[in-house]
Amino acid sequence: GVVKPPQHIYHFKMGKDHRITLRRRKCYRTNGNIPKPVRTPGGKLVAHYHNKRAKTATCGDCGVVKLPGLKSMRSCDVAQSKKFERKVNRAYGAAVCHQCVKGRIQRSFFISEHRLIKAILAKKTASKK
Repeated sequence: GVVKPPQHIYHFKMGKDHRITLRRRKCYRTNGNIPKPVRTPGGKLVAHYHNKRAKTATCGDCGVVKLPGLKSMRSCDVAQSKKFERKVNRAYGAAVCHQCVKGRIQRSFFISEHRLIKAILAKKTASKK
């Protein structure tokens, strides 16, 4: 007889069609261009794109504390938002956390106190001479 090749060569299953219709001209898989496949009622796989996740604003001095009262927004969204959405109603409202503001106030107070004490001591030494 005739030797037949193994059966698995002829009986292979076709997988699903995973090809996606891209909607943008940019074909590179960068962070801002990752499509999510969504099946349409017609059975086509179409790409849906999502915006990148925004980071919460952090303190400009210590860099550790996430600033409360502010939304996580991308820079383009910040530019389009209203002023009350961008800041908190306090000195250094959208830039520095409350602990760092407190430290700044205390530091400026102590520096002015030190300046006054130096001036008083200088007057006393001048009057003794």
